[in-house]
Amino acid sequence: MAPEHRFPSGLDDCLLVSRELFENGITYQINSNRIMLSGDSAGGNLALVVSQLLIKDGYKPYLLCLLYPSLQFFDFTLPSYRIYLKRNILGILNENNLLSMISLLSPNNIQITKDILFNNHVSIEDKKKFYPFINPKKYLSISNEFNENKQGNESLTKNFKYLISPLMSPLLVSDQQLIQLPIVLLFTTEFDILRDEGRFNLFN
Repeated sequence: MAPEHRFPSGLDDCLLVSRELFENGITYQINSNRIMLSGDSAGGNLALVVSQLLIKDGYKPYLLCLLYPSLQFFDFTLPSYRIYLKRNILGILNENNLLSMISLLSPNNIQITKDILFNNHVSIEDKKKFYPFINPKKYLSISNEFNENKQGNESLTKNFKYLISPLMSPLLVSDQQLIQLPIVLLFTTEFDILRDEGRFNLFN
């Protein structure tokens, strides 16, 4: 756990164990062709990222089960973030805690600012590159406050670029990569900041 073990330590651990099971299933008396990966919230993020990396290596999970997963750190202006982050969901999840969590993950031990809540951690170039992958007007039929022409905070765009890499934001990949995934069973909840990204209809 962070801050003792920062990104990508957790991902590396999950990937190491998963590869071991796929490569040596007989040792553990399991069928490597029937392995399901699952996780909730941040665990859902890890399950999807690990699956994408395994597929690149020639392995393929049998099924993905993602429970209200965190799928992107690109757009924090989605309505579910705007509405529910301010309501202190579960009594622990608020703006300050979210910023602290992201800062603790940072490999460079840099304290993130509220600029990230306005997507100032993403450069104009990256906004134009990645926005089509999760355009809420296309995939959710909703409007949001995303501004792809607004210049980001140079310090944030430099030090937190890893947030919008596929290793942290598994939705920010091509359709060709997504269609290689196995069947995805995805659950999302109404009163949650992750609601909207969980509703992106990208797995069909």
